[in-house]
Amino acid sequence: VAKLNKENYMYPAAMVAGAVLVSIFIGFFIIKTQYNTGVKLSSDIKSKEENLQKLETKLTKLQELKSKEVELIQKKDRVLAALPQDQDVSRLFVEVEKMISDTGAFVESAKEGSGVQTASSATSATNVNMPGIKNYSYDINFTTSTYESIKNSLDNMEKALRLVNLDSFKIGADASGNGFKVTFGMKTYSREEASK
Repeated sequence: VAKLNKENYMYPAAMVAGAVLVSIFIGFFIIKTQYNTGVKLSSDIKSKEENLQKLETKLTKLQELKSKEVELIQKKDRVLAALPQDQDVSRLFVEVEKMISDTGAFVESAKEGSGVQTASSATSATNVNMPGIKNYSYDINFTTSTYESIKNSLDNMEKALRLVNLDSFKIGADASGNGFKVTFGMKTYSREEASK
């Protein structure tokens, strides 16, 4: 009977032990597979986070470049406005006359001075010696009754967007003796028109 009892207990114990071993074996493979999958997913997530961070850095740099592009375009437009094309040079007369007239002076004449010089024939200290740039000389004669008007005319030209050099400046009494007769010898520049 004791032998029988041992066998009766041995069989279920062996079955339980076998089931435990099979469960451990199956559990080991399942856990190992799940662990490997988790490690792989973790490395994929880490890789994607690094790529996302690199892309965000590139986006930031692109946005900075875009803002610099806009800034450079604005500066280019300002430079182009300061250096008009040949066809726009005549507007300078109107602008300068207005700058002087706004100070209370009377513009008597605005005429071409020593003429147009291309960069290749430039000799004066104020001539720009660059290909594609032309130099223009103008004489502007005006009368005014106040020194303040002369000073304001010079200030207006200094603040103007267009590039203008004052080469000569003559001041004397006007015909009535109550005011000033002023002559500005000016030089301005233009871009040669691009060939089409």
